[in-house]
Order: sequence, then C-alpha cells, then structure tokens
Amino acid sequence: MDVVEINYRKKTERKKNKIKATTRYIEFLIENDHLLEAKHFLNELALLEPKGVQATVLEYKIAIRTYDYPKVVEADGKLHQMGIEQHKLLALELEFFCTRNIFSKAAKCIDLLLDEEELPPTTLQLVIEAVFHINNYPLLVRVIDWLKRKNINLSQRAMADAKRVALHGLSNTLVSFSNERLSRC
Repeated sequence: MDVVEINYRKKTERKKNKIKATTRYIEFLIENDHLLEAKHFLNELALLEPKGVQATVLEYKIAIRTYDYPKVVEADGKLHQMGIEQHKLLALELEFFCTRNIFSKAAKCIDLLLDEEELPPTTLQLVIEAVFHINNYPLLVRVIDWLKRKNINLSQRAMADAKRVALHGLSNTLVSFSNERLSRC
C-alpha cells in the first residue's frame, strides 16, 4: 500500500480530515490512472462535501480522462458558478481541449493563461506541453517570453521540443512564402 492509501484508510474522527484524506487519495488514483476507483471514492467525497469545489475539480479531471463530454460540460458549469480562480478553470479547459485535439480553443486558453502574472508550476508545465502538442510557433514565442520575464529556463528536452516547433513554424512560413510567389507568376 502507498502512503496516500494508508493515510486514507486510517480512521479519522473529524469530517475535515476525512475530506482531505479522500481528496488526496482520489488525486493519487487519477494520477495513476485508476479511474474506476477514483469515481467510486469521488462518490464518497460527494457525500461528505456535496457542493465542494475540490470534488467538482476532481470530477472534471476524471471526466476528461474518461472522455465523458457531458460530465465535463456539467463540471465546467458548476465551477463557473462557484467562482473558481480563472487560471484553475483555464488549466482544466486546456487539458480538455488538448485531449480532444481542439487546438484553436486550446490556443485561446494558453493565451489567457499567459496573461496571468503568476502560474502554479503544474499549470505552467501543462501550458508548455500543450504548446508542444499543438505545434504552435506564435504561442511558443509567447511562452518563451513569459519564461524569460520570470527567469525560468526550459530543460534540455523541452528546448529540443521548442526547436522542433520553431523549425516547423519556419518551414510553414517558407512554404507559404514560396506558394505566394508562385501564385503571382
């Protein structure tokens, strides 16, 4: 048994401790792709805290990973009503749009996230991975500018991916320029 599971299974007297332990355990299950178990414990969490923001965020994450579009829409609506912080909601939406390959909406989420002054490390990592996934050179430039302002460097692997996106952007520019010149002749 993992430490997270042991902590969950300990009998806690206080409801607040039970909610915290259940939430951590569900996050652990989601990270390890145990989605059926996560759904089960999410139902338990919903009984403990029916209108909890964290439960709705976890519901959203499970819905994304199980490709349950109606649940994603439902969770998104609930989080809008609850007034969750914009960067948290945008990160969830970005994750959803990337899994569905809806690149135009993913790009809008990235743009809005890069307008934020600060981003949590997990959100920043999601943004960088999404830019590489959608292969968008203008967004790559924005990400690199944002990182420079914050004195953050990309890893060697991320730099290699950034170069790949930049080369792809350059080749697209050259092709469009070449096609434009040919159409004038």
